[in-house]
Amino acid sequence: MSEPKPIFEAGVAGKAHVGFSRDAKSLIAYSENGGFATEFTLPNKSGKQLNQVAGRNRASSYNPLNRLLLIGHDDTQSSGKMIIDVQHLGSPQAVKQMDVTGSRLLIQHSGDRFAVSNKNGTAIYRAETFTRVVRWPLQLQRLDIGTKEAAAYDGKDVLVLAYPSGNVLRRFPRKSRDPGLAFIEATQQIAFVGPDFDFELMDSRTGKTVWRIPSSGATSAIVVSPNHKYIAFGTLFGGFRVARVSDGKIILTASSREAGSVYPTMGVDWSADSRTVAAGFDTGEVKAWDLGKSAQ
Repeated sequence: MSEPKPIFEAGVAGKAHVGFSRDAKSLIAYSENGGFATEFTLPNKSGKQLNQVAGRNRASSYNPLNRLLLIGHDDTQSSGKMIIDVQHLGSPQAVKQMDVTGSRLLIQHSGDRFAVSNKNGTAIYRAETFTRVVRWPLQLQRLDIGTKEAAAYDGKDVLVLAYPSGNVLRRFPRKSRDPGLAFIEATQQIAFVGPDFDFELMDSRTGKTVWRIPSSGATSAIVVSPNHKYIAFGTLFGGFRVARVSDGKIILTASSREAGSVYPTMGVDWSADSRTVAAGFDTGEVKAWDLGKSAQ
């Protein structure tokens, strides 16, 4: 399969995050530092401005099922507080807000849950209601929740946890300088960035490496396609790749116009049919690629 070319390219003011609509007919790009969420009807380059996004983003996600935007950001009054809020696209007011100052935000890609982790442990909440689901006595740096299990990184090891109890089922030493992580529960695999910035797929039952991509770079975003066939990941230096889960083969390589400098890939997303993938960059660039029928 030859590398596909972008089917869509546009720009927004500020650092761009991305999310597909439920029917994959439009792409949501939302920017940091007081920018706007913009909805582009694919493949048109002109978009419709929606909600204004408050503050400087620290973590974010978009849930296409209920058009819910989840943003963790610095307080707009520069008070030093960290705020997390949710809002529906097209509605100017936040649905809920929470002060999470002093904690690490572990937002789940689907946007229906988020976790707050600090020295007292990790609490998981439902995004739309802020209802706490569970609290674990574990301080975590990364977390990806499945239906019955979750994968996490605690600064020393990759953990496989029972969900929702939080019991540690397995622990694998994987010291990392950049703990990017994604869990493929259906195939019992974990995509992980190792100590030398090697991107690897490991078996979550044994900890053995399935394949490794050397020196992929410090990873800023990892998202597995809904059909579990591909992994899209971006780096802190503006790079973007799509790897095949079965063998680690890179099928798409792209970058921002400032690749190689400190302009990271801010976010990646997949359409529900796994055919289209998108990336948003620190430069405000937004791109999407059609991987063809082979991706379905």
